[in-house]
Amino acid sequence: MIQTRHTFATLMITAGENIGWVQKMMGHSSLKMIVEKYYAFIPNMTHNDGSLFVKEYEDRAAKSTPKVPQVTL
Repeated sequence: MIQTRHTFATLMITAGENIGWVQKMMGHSSLKMIVEKYYAFIPNMTHNDGSLFVKEYEDRAAKSTPKVPQVTL
């Protein structure tokens, strides 16, 4: 049964589920155990290089940049 719980937590966290929800599903009273045990599987924490911020910034910049029609001569 313990292996099933770890598999569940790992799959949910890797898929990007909210760790607070995983904590509640596993019956833990705080996030401390989840973060300590599954830190490496939390998607936003595995990059550790700022790439998530850069991607978000670039995506927002691309959406706010007006599209200029291309003219073919």
